[in-house]
Order: sequence, then structure tokens, then C-alpha cells
Amino acid sequence: MKFKILNAFQVSPMPNMITGPTMQTFPVTGPLYCPYYNIWGRDVYVRDQAFRDNPFTINASSTSGSPAIVDAKGQFFHFMTDAVEQGCQFDFDGKDTLIVTIPDGQTLYHDDNGDADTAWKHCNSVIMAAHPLLDPTRARPAHWDMIEYCTWVEQKRVMGNGTPHEVLCDAFVDDYMQRVDAMGLPKGKFTIDHGWTPGHFTYGDWDVDTKRFPDFAKTIGRIADNGFVPGLWMAPVWLHHLSRLVKNHPHLKGPMISPSTPDSPNKEDDWYYWVDCQQTFDLIKPVFKRFIDMGVRKFKWDMIYADKSFMKKLHILFYNAVKDIDPQVEVEIHQPDIFFTQYGDAIRTNDVLCNEKMAWRDLTLAHFKVCHQSAPGKVINLDHIAGNDPSITPQRFCEHLDLYRGVAGYPVVSLLPDSVGSLAVETLRDYLKDYEANPMPVSTFYQQ
Repeated sequence: MKFKILNAFQVSPMPNMITGPTMQTFPVTGPLYCPYYNIWGRDVYVRDQAFRDNPFTINASSTSGSPAIVDAKGQFFHFMTDAVEQGCQFDFDGKDTLIVTIPDGQTLYHDDNGDADTAWKHCNSVIMAAHPLLDPTRARPAHWDMIEYCTWVEQKRVMGNGTPHEVLCDAFVDDYMQRVDAMGLPKGKFTIDHGWTPGHFTYGDWDVDTKRFPDFAKTIGRIADNGFVPGLWMAPVWLHHLSRLVKNHPHLKGPMISPSTPDSPNKEDDWYYWVDCQQTFDLIKPVFKRFIDMGVRKFKWDMIYADKSFMKKLHILFYNAVKDIDPQVEVEIHQPDIFFTQYGDAIRTNDVLCNEKMAWRDLTLAHFKVCHQSAPGKVINLDHIAGNDPSITPQRFCEHLDLYRGVAGYPVVSLLPDSVGSLAVETLRDYLKDYEANPMPVSTFYQQ
């Protein structure tokens, strides 16, 4: 299907474009929908308490969308460029007033006609017209749209008293592929998730655990030989203080990210950001190339959940490093902000825990809504069917799958349904075959 970006300034309704520097006060009706505001595992996008946010520099969590606000009557606000991030502010009094600070060089899109979806689509088309990487008519490799299998939740299912990282090995990968075949599920991408390194202390070096994967190139080749497109999880912004890279280049150790974690193999995990510079680019590029040369055609990236502006700068550097090697390699990210998504090929909705303790239905739909509206023209990764809890029931497995029927995005399977029951197997198989016959991978939330 061909898409067309309209000349957005020539279509009605015309918005109110407010250029900075200025501070504007607007009457609003709460609660306010803030797609950029996110806390992992919680649906907190709708807010009725006072806040003062810079949506560009806020500490972004798992699924942080565009710098926009929608009030309860459909009044719409959206910053128009990420070229000026500092000084932008949404200030809500928790009652009926929103003050927006618009710095010099920034523009605010404001529409008070009460139809936020129409305004947002129009706003997206304006931004897309100015950013070639957001052009939905750009050619993309066929595998970007394919169904995906990802090992993570199966790792959690079989880990026993250990960790999900420890169970990942050649035998695990082979068993997973054989079970996909045995269930008659369609082939697609196959992503080896978190756990293929010998420990967090190699983050930065990104060594392969040769005890569990004696020849990783052969592992990747075996995935391809079985009819799948090989993918690999990485968290490229993570830099460990015990890595060889930090030892040899201590000046590239940026701000600290996180102290020790319970699953740290040495209980002394200190993680840092890289410094955003050319030398970082020069050092990370060979890391990506090593795996691309093995046959990896897709990277699933985790980004540390912190200042979104700083995180984006590092992400752009890493994304450009991959594209310098091979522009056809898919890069999957989890920040659907329209300005962030320029530098991603698939935007994942991010996982939820489908259990009785979580409002998983609302959270699944909330994550999808943010990605659909904030990543127009981009492939959406529906991460992942049945969620992140391997103890799911057959009924809940199918209920979660049903939430993804008819929406834009490619399906991601992590927990294999043969461990859940025959109903889950049959329902998933039918759903995947339907997608294969009628793929709808791209968000069309823009004015066409």
C-alpha cells in the first residue's frame, strides 16, 4: 500500500502555531493525557495531579511517547521540534490551567477544536514532512515486517531456581526452533534475548559465553538454516566498570546508571553510560559488525530508562553505527516519541505482566496507543503475545492475543503456547497465519 504525506500546512483545520520565546496560559479540562510520561509496568499516562515537566528531558521509562498533551475535551498540544529541547515545559496546576513555556526556536502546535485524533494526525504529518527518516514510503527489507520469535519469556519459564540468563544456550535455541516447527507455526525472525553473555561485566565488550555457545557464528547460521531470520538482544548504552573497554578507555565512562542488581554474577555491577563522542562510535561499530558478519539481521535494543534527551543522543550514535555497516539490519527500540523513532526501524510496545496482580489489559492497550500515535509511519513491534509472565492460563493467553487483533504491528511470540495448552496453540497459529496473509505492520496515525 502506498502512503502519501500531505503538505500539512495546506490542509484544514489550521492549528494555532505558537513560536517562542513565550509563555502561554491555556484553560484545560482534566485529567490530562501525557503520552511522554511513563513508569514501567503501570498505566500512568492520564494524570489529574499537578506536574511540571520538560517532555524532552524527562526520565523516560519503558514506553515514553511524543511531547504532547491532550485534555479531557480533546484540546491538543504538541512541541514541533527536538532541535530545541532545553527550556520546554508543560506546567499543570492539577485543576484547570496549563502553562506552556516555548523557548526561542521552538514551536507549539495547539488545537482546541475538540478532535484530538484529527489534530494529532495533522501534527504528525507536519513533522513527518520535515524528517525524511519518518517517510512511510521509504523502501524497507521484507524481514522488518515479519513475525518474530523471541526467547525471553521461555527463558523465564524454564529457569527454575536460577535466572533466565543461565538457561540460554545452544540446546535451548534448538529446542525452541523445533517446537515452533512441531506446532506448525509460520517462520519469521528469531531473536536470542538477554543471557548470551557470560555476565554483565562484559557489557561494553559484549563477549559471548563460550561455555553455553561454543561457536556463536554457527548458532546464528543454524537459525538461518532452519528458515528464520537471526536477531540478537543488546543493551548498547550499558557500559560495565569491569569491562576491558573501561579498563582501556576510562575516559569513555560517562554518568553512572545503576548500582548492583540481584542477578549480578559478581554482586558488584556498576553500569555507566558511554560518553557521546566520535571515539565511542569508533569502538561500538566493530562490536555490531562482529555480529552482523555472523549473520545477525536484527537487533533488539534495550535503553537505560533515564533522561530521554541524553539517551536519544547515544541511541542516534549507535543507530548510525549499525546503518554504516548495513542499512538493511533492523533496529528495534522501545521509545515511541516521534523524534526518537526516526532512529529506529521497529518500535516495540514493550511487555506487560499478564497476571491477576496487574491491570494488564489496560496497560497493553495503553502501550499500543502510545506507540501507534507517537510513531507514525513506523513498523510497530507487538511485544509480546501473552506478556512477560510464563504462568499465564490458556484463557488469559488468548485474551491478550485478542487485544492485538486488527491493530497495526507485527506479532512477537516469546512464550511458546505448547506449554500453555492446545487452545493457545491453535489460536496463535491461526492469528499468525492471518498476519502472514494480511500484514499490517505500520502505524498510519497521520493525515494521508
